[in-house]
Amino acid sequence: MNLKKRTLDTQSFLLLGKSYFLGFGIFLLFLILCQIYLQILIHNFEIPYPNDVLSGNTIQEFETNIQSFQEKKETLRNTQYLSFLGSFILLMLLMIFIYFPSASKVKYQISELLSQQKLAHKNLLETQEILQQKNELLGQFKLLKSAIEENLLYARIDKHGYVINCGERMNSLIQYQNNTDQRIIFDNLGLSEQKKQELLTQIQSQKSPVLNKELKCTIEGMDLEWLDISVIPIVKKPHFFEYLVICQDITSRKRIEFEKNTLYEEKVMQESLLQKTRASLIVEAQEDERKRIAKDIHDSIGQMLTALKFNIESIDLNAKDKLLENTKKLTNLKALTGEIILGVRMATFNLTPPELLDYGVVTAIQKMVTTLNAFTDTEIILTHTLDSISSLRFETFVETNLYRITQECLNNAIKYAHSTEVIVHISKTDNIFSISITDNGKGFDKDKIPSYDQRDITSGGMGLFFMKERTSFINGRIFINSKIDKGTRITLNYPIKACLN
Repeated sequence: MNLKKRTLDTQSFLLLGKSYFLGFGIFLLFLILCQIYLQILIHNFEIPYPNDVLSGNTIQEFETNIQSFQEKKETLRNTQYLSFLGSFILLMLLMIFIYFPSASKVKYQISELLSQQKLAHKNLLETQEILQQKNELLGQFKLLKSAIEENLLYARIDKHGYVINCGERMNSLIQYQNNTDQRIIFDNLGLSEQKKQELLTQIQSQKSPVLNKELKCTIEGMDLEWLDISVIPIVKKPHFFEYLVICQDITSRKRIEFEKNTLYEEKVMQESLLQKTRASLIVEAQEDERKRIAKDIHDSIGQMLTALKFNIESIDLNAKDKLLENTKKLTNLKALTGEIILGVRMATFNLTPPELLDYGVVTAIQKMVTTLNAFTDTEIILTHTLDSISSLRFETFVETNLYRITQECLNNAIKYAHSTEVIVHISKTDNIFSISITDNGKGFDKDKIPSYDQRDITSGGMGLFFMKERTSFINGRIFINSKIDKGTRITLNYPIKACLN
């Protein structure tokens, strides 16, 4: 901006300088001509010398002539100076009263012209930009119009439904149905009589400013089943309405929605069936567990109690000669009673160990490892990286499922994998509580682990299935890695955010 302003001032001063130079040139030319003229007069003005002194002229007359000549010459010189001074004064007056105002006016006019030129150039650029935007909008409008013509059915109607004018596609639809004489719009959309009357009634009542409905239509020979119809009132005059009817083909969207609803219903039915299957399997597993507990009590505790009863009945306290025999029987009764107590403890331990409720899952797993080491030939090693075992607590539901999953893993490692060594490792980070069980058993093919699909569930692997179920109940994750003859590693991760410290 400053550079342009400086350019403008420079141009104005150049024009002013040219006017000054022209004035000075004229003045100097006039002065030079005056001086030349005066010099010529002075040069041509000579003293009249007498040709002959003896002609009768005296010396006094000659001196008088010389003095007169000197006065005239001096007068000419003064005239020359006065003419120079007058010329200079005249030039100064011209500069003050003519050149300076003219130059200022010219400078102002030139500035105005340059400003007008700049403004005109700016207006030209703006006009070109507006024309470019207009052309772009016109192109977009043509594309929009083409898209509307290709995708929308629209028409302008009166309050009785008669078509005033319509788009190309609507016109093609009307002509396709050979209804060129019948120009009522709703008679050409394949609607039922009930829907036609509803639309006309709502339009004539003028209760709603904009009417929008999704209606099913039937047009023979055309793949058109559903229309999204919008009716927009247009006020032409007071109490005089016309209506713009816009119809969009939503057949594809409705078909997709129908397919989605069908798939959703099938999914709901499958999930319901799967839920029923899971529930039946859980009930079956509970019944099997009850049968196993009843069998354990009957086969072990029940038989030992029967033996205890028979041994007690065989003791004859009145026979003094059987004192030694009674003493042996009492010793056997004492040992049998200890076995019964141990059996009862094992049965209650398999149900719900008291350590789980009192001290938490880590202490309960530690107790389970100690018990299994005492009653099995498998060496089970428990390691952990916890700062404190008893202070780490979860919700009771979570602790029970963590305990049962670990118990199932150890039972599988001992009973089915025939492992000789099992390592149980417990760790905790800021986000995850993890239990890892690694054995050196015979392993299995992990690709054959049953999924939640009903066919896989009924094919076997109930223990693994219930481990996954329990893990999903607590929003955890379980990872199973196993190879045949190379052992198995199962890792259970539970999000620590649910931990209650």
